[in-house]
Amino acid sequence: MDPPSSGAAVGLTSNPTHGTCHKCAAPLGRGNRATARCPRCGLTYHTTDCGQRYANTGLDKKVSLEDCPKCTKLCLCANGPVLCHAGRLKFRRKAGNVDVGKGVGAAAGTAAAAAAA
Repeated sequence: MDPPSSGAAVGLTSNPTHGTCHKCAAPLGRGNRATARCPRCGLTYHTTDCGQRYANTGLDKKVSLEDCPKCTKLCLCANGPVLCHAGRLKFRRKAGNVDVGKGVGAAAGTAAAAAAA
């Protein structure tokens, strides 16, 4: 799967200090992880591969981690392959609070089961 072409990360707000990461749900503004806020959708996220989410899908070398994962349709919540906290919660609710697991394959299986129900 080729990642969508999103161009350069233009207009990002660097290092927001309020809120949580969309991908891992960790509080922003603590520690030394770089963070960003998307100017288009307002999503806040780490600009690092927190939780090895991109590496698990093989996209870590193919996409810019500074681009918004939701706007580039890489997140599970936007039907992408990268497991995000918001997408995991969404599919857990649809599947009747079943544990989605830590891998993308498990999330995809649960998503298919939720869609079939």
